[in-house]
Amino acid sequence: MAFGNGQAYLQVSEFSQSGIDVTSRKTIVEGSVLPLTVAGSLATIAIDAAGTGYNANDTFSIAGAPGAVGKVLTVSSGVPQTVGIVTAGSGGVATTGAATTNIVGTGSGLTITTTIAANGGQIAQITKWSITSNVLTLTANNSFTTGGGQSITVSGFTGSYTYLNGTYTVTSATATTIVVPLTHANASGTQQGVAVVQPTYITGGIPLSYNFVDLQGLPNPIGTIGPLSLPAWIDVKTVAASAYNYKVNTTVTPNLLQILSGVTEVTLGTAITADTVSFRAEFVKNVF
Repeated sequence: MAFGNGQAYLQVSEFSQSGIDVTSRKTIVEGSVLPLTVAGSLATIAIDAAGTGYNANDTFSIAGAPGAVGKVLTVSSGVPQTVGIVTAGSGGVATTGAATTNIVGTGSGLTITTTIAANGGQIAQITKWSITSNVLTLTANNSFTTGGGQSITVSGFTGSYTYLNGTYTVTSATATTIVVPLTHANASGTQQGVAVVQPTYITGGIPLSYNFVDLQGLPNPIGTIGPLSLPAWIDVKTVAASAYNYKVNTTVTPNLLQILSGVTEVTLGTAITADTVSFRAEFVKNVF
């Protein structure tokens, strides 16, 4: 069952202030959009105790998983047989025997075992790279992936190195390296980028965080923009001639980044592919 676990950070490339007087001054921020997996979002849920009195499509919240919603997929004589994730939530912890609370339905006794998406909210800072025999090795500070099999998105490379940006399946990794396949001539460099666990889309849009990061994924707060401040306006667009369009729903809090294929919103659970997306936003200065 497809579900969404994405959010978006804003990477700041520059900002400037403009205005007539101190009461109306504004801060203009520009940079790129970085989608990543929500910290503490659910990865899987499974039945611990099935309970009774449920129907297919009943929904429920889960203790220890704020904002998450589960769904009864199949039942036998009112007893749940399988369950799935509707919304992955955030800030959760892996739990065995987590209690559920009905959202839709009147069943009772269902408890759930949850796992949490690995490395949600983390950004690996790539400091150098090399390609040998169609294998790309990324040297990354605070590497978040071990072993292999994870889908990651690499971004932040510019100019003649944009071919390094993309979505990859990890072949292997250590505490300081990530190895992925890439068909390309042998090459190497010290150009920097970032890698994140590939997120998935949430119907209606993924939450936008205005806690800015720099192009290496490190926190980059702007003194004139408070942590609770929302933009007067924000424009987002692809600069890579991709098949996707982007817009921000500023009528809700948090603001939501919507991704569209043409004019149609992508579906719930769609893996968010690598793209180069720019933003420009205006904030009222010194609103906290």
